[in-house]
Amino acid sequence: MAIAKWYKIDFHTHTPESRCFPDKSITAERWLQGAKDSGLNAVVVTDHNSVGFIREIEKVKNKFEELNPIKGNLFKVFYGIELCVSAEFTHILIIFDDKMSVTEIEDAVISCLGLKRTDWANTEINVSEDKLKKLCQEYENKVFVIPAHFASNKGLGTCRINAIKKYQEFVKFSAVEVRNSTDVKEYNNKLDNKVINEAVLVTGSDNPSNKDEAQHSIEGFGKIFTWIKVSDLSFNALRQVFIDPEHRCINWLDLEAIGIDYNPNNIPFNYISGIDFKGISHMTDMNIRFSPHLNCIVGGRGTGKSTLVEAINYGVGNESDLKRCNLMEKTFDKRGVISTFFNFGEVKAYKANCTRNGKQTILTIEDDNGVVDNPPEFKIDFYGQKEIFGLIEDDNDISSSDISPLIKLIDDKVKAELFSYKDDIENSISSMVSLSNNYKANRKKIQGMPGIKAEIEKSEAILKKFQASGIENARTEYEQTDNVIKTINEKIQTEKEVINESIQRFSELKEDLNRDILVLLEKLGSDDENIQIVTELKNINDEIITHINNKMNSLSKLEEKFNSSNIYNKLKVDYEKYKKAVEEVNNTGGENIDYIQNQLQNNRNRYDQLNQLQQQQLSLKEEIGKSICDFVEKRIRLSDKRKRVIRELGLDTIKIEIVPLGHISRWKANLQKEFGKEGVFDSEFEKLSENVLSKNNNFENYKKFLEFLLIDDTGEIECLYEDIKTDSRFNKLWLDKHKNDTLSSMVKIIPEDKVNIKILEDSVEIDINDGSPGQKSAALLAFILNSGDSPLVIDQPEDDLDNSLIYSLVVTSIRKMKKKRQIIIVTHNPNIPVLGDAEGILILDRDSFGKVTFRKDKKVGCIEEQVIKEGICEIMEGGEAAFKKREEKYLSLLG
Repeated sequence: MAIAKWYKIDFHTHTPESRCFPDKSITAERWLQGAKDSGLNAVVVTDHNSVGFIREIEKVKNKFEELNPIKGNLFKVFYGIELCVSAEFTHILIIFDDKMSVTEIEDAVISCLGLKRTDWANTEINVSEDKLKKLCQEYENKVFVIPAHFASNKGLGTCRINAIKKYQEFVKFSAVEVRNSTDVKEYNNKLDNKVINEAVLVTGSDNPSNKDEAQHSIEGFGKIFTWIKVSDLSFNALRQVFIDPEHRCINWLDLEAIGIDYNPNNIPFNYISGIDFKGISHMTDMNIRFSPHLNCIVGGRGTGKSTLVEAINYGVGNESDLKRCNLMEKTFDKRGVISTFFNFGEVKAYKANCTRNGKQTILTIEDDNGVVDNPPEFKIDFYGQKEIFGLIEDDNDISSSDISPLIKLIDDKVKAELFSYKDDIENSISSMVSLSNNYKANRKKIQGMPGIKAEIEKSEAILKKFQASGIENARTEYEQTDNVIKTINEKIQTEKEVINESIQRFSELKEDLNRDILVLLEKLGSDDENIQIVTELKNINDEIITHINNKMNSLSKLEEKFNSSNIYNKLKVDYEKYKKAVEEVNNTGGENIDYIQNQLQNNRNRYDQLNQLQQQQLSLKEEIGKSICDFVEKRIRLSDKRKRVIRELGLDTIKIEIVPLGHISRWKANLQKEFGKEGVFDSEFEKLSENVLSKNNNFENYKKFLEFLLIDDTGEIECLYEDIKTDSRFNKLWLDKHKNDTLSSMVKIIPEDKVNIKILEDSVEIDINDGSPGQKSAALLAFILNSGDSPLVIDQPEDDLDNSLIYSLVVTSIRKMKKKRQIIIVTHNPNIPVLGDAEGILILDRDSFGKVTFRKDKKVGCIEEQVIKEGICEIMEGGEAAFKKREEKYLSLLG
């Protein structure tokens, strides 16, 4: 496997062959060991005017070079030379093709450059520009030419402008070595003035000695280096670095800006590191590894590309997506196993094992300690064929998704933060509905005030007649006399109860004493003193009982005397007087004066309470207004957050606008769904929606609509319009809702934000809805690529794309976003893997048995590898001959 990774290379090193390398005892073995121990993955041998040491290195390098990335860190030695060119003795680095033998390199130095062996390492001689030109012409594709330490001593940047331009007549520099900001500044100055070609800036150490930087030693390896991203350390891989430095090269000066210890191989985002599977009917058992960055799955028609991407999604058991995995449902064997390796950045790695048991899918998750009971979610953003183009259509279709799919793309970017926003919105809705319920409950109570008022006036009229009859005085006099009698009788009865209770208690005590006397007589005889004491107690008790009985007799006589006293005669007179007064007013409607008086008081209390409620309604209505404003404000905060997300994406190929609460069509459809009137009253609902969600009015119409739902007491939807009549049947829908008291529940139908996407093309903005299907898909794909940080798996997006937009929109976004999220994409378009500079290219084919396998057994690779290059050319370009033919035609058209 050869997935592109970052490796450290020192582009400028010297051996004991250089005269300024003082320790001549250093052998090739020690030299290579020192380079490898420094942490470098590659070195370029660039002795002054000499290739004399490379034969020594060639003899032993097989002990040190590691070219298989699976076994460990790569280590590679490139052969080169640091030439002194022209009369200025300008230092120029030459790197030779790693396929050239030592003899070929020596011959090139001797025959083309004119450096005889006896002149090797002599820095007092130089090579003419013409001899360098000869080397560049004869070995055009086998050498890289790089000006050394550009603006430093003997650097090309110190030469006259015409001298620099002379080089440009026969060579385009592959790279430029810089050591400091002065080198960079001088190079940019020359570039701006078109003195030199644009090239990648690289850094090398010149492996200086710790004692004297003007000299060289093995101690100086890796003090300055360059990170390069390649799938293998080869001459062709370096060519890709020089062609595409933006994504393949980080020099030492870049590191000084971001941190010397920065390691670009450390991945902060989640990614799928690989997948193993067996038991897919039309595929061989496969073990695949993915780069954390861009992976392209390539192959002819019917080579299982779509099945593979489904296997990725199926293997982590995303239930919401399993229904879409139709191919896996048909081809995944009952005994099959899919193992997906999912990494949470550099922190944690998991293995998801997916098996089939009949139609049931069984998923087990493992980490380094074994099976995990509560694993985290393995989120993958998966888009099958045609799904991207369908996002625009689904954006208006509430049956396809509960939320606008375009908004969901944005929300997935800040999923963790959404909870607080949505909690605030839900709390605001609850507050509005609660206040509304109180307001409506109060209103129902207040509606009874006129009836209560009538009852009060009726009772007061009756009581007025009562008062005129004198019944009140008669009843008061009667009640006072009756209360005196009742009070005295109650006290007599209380006294009797106490006396009866005492008699009972002392009688029980008398019986106890009698038993005690009998017991003592039996035990002690008749002379004991104790018998005397108990007997005296018994006598005292008998005296008390006699006294209490006498008291009861006296109380009974007193009661008889009271019952025959004059007060009873007075009670009788007072009652007759009251009875007569009642009879006189029997025909006034006040037969039950007590009930009427009690009812009057209750009604007065109730009326006072309702009157207070009526006053409170004003403040409650004001609170509802504030709660509406609070809700809208919190809802707008969510829109503002989405706007910030879009701004932070830094889009430059498309323009995305968020219109707060502006998705009129989805809100209209949700209203119709609430009423069960999908497709009915379309014009009326549309008119209402456009009026409520009117632009440029600070959401006042929407607030007015919420107020209608929460406190309106008519149900007349027409109150929201000015001089507009609605269909009476449409109006009845709202009246019925009002009667059923369900209007307020509709506040939960919240208008969604509208996402407007525009394609930026030659300073012209094209609305996505006005674009072709290809333009729509390209713009949406650019949006998808820039949204979210979960692994993104896409199946053949270019089926709907305009070819002209694949680079301008899609590839540009891929190149930017692959640094921030993993992308796995099935494609037939060569622009995506080649110009997207894929870190991992997987080419599928069919074997002799018709089963899907790796093309030429190459599991994964990059564009710099011959098998991958041939596969892309053959499958995507129609073969090398067809590619060259098209190239010729394009060039002829360009003139």
